[in-house]
Amino acid sequence: MSRETESLIAFVKAKVPGAVVTATLGHYLTSANPCSPHSPGSLHCADATDGKGLAVDWGGDEAHQAAVFRALEPVADQLAELIHNGSGITRAVKNGQWVNPLVVYGTTVWAAHSNHVHSAVNKGTFLTVPAPPPTVKVAPMFSPPLVLEPLVAELSCPTGGVWLLAASGAVYAFGGAPFLGAPAGKPYFTGRRAAQLRLVESKYMVVAESGETYGPGY
Repeated sequence: MSRETESLIAFVKAKVPGAVVTATLGHYLTSANPCSPHSPGSLHCADATDGKGLAVDWGGDEAHQAAVFRALEPVADQLAELIHNGSGITRAVKNGQWVNPLVVYGTTVWAAHSNHVHSAVNKGTFLTVPAPPPTVKVAPMFSPPLVLEPLVAELSCPTGGVWLLAASGAVYAFGGAPFLGAPAGKPYFTGRRAAQLRLVESKYMVVAESGETYGPGY
């Protein structure tokens, strides 16, 4: 693995997380076949920076292969080669230029790239890996989380929203309904439990189980 192929792989995987590498280096078998299973002059076995190889092949299903090809299109001018015969693709890259693959690579090579994407750079070319998108964190509406008590009643607000009443006498206002106070925690409500909310002049009144009522101004 060379620094060039490492940057090529990192670039593609940043764009296509599920991209599948199927080949980098070839294998030397004989002087006539020094880069098996690639052609003798393949960039798969070319001298590179801190290693061998300037090419990476990509597999996976056709959707993944097409995604890899599309991810590399914007940096075509930095590529030595880009070949994929699939998904209606009719062009390839040679030495940073878009070319007719049948004319430049020939029918045999073009046909051989229907099941993978071949990508390569020249020695000394390192694709800049795109920075990951900033992490988006949506702040909760209630922080710390709102833990409601056992609720005993609800009442719609005439101007929108709703009021909820807890047995403790606490009142919760939602959806734009105004909070008008509550008897919860007040000395006069000690030992009592709330039971109902009653609408009086567009405001809520708290009714205790014992029948006492508590209105705005608590």
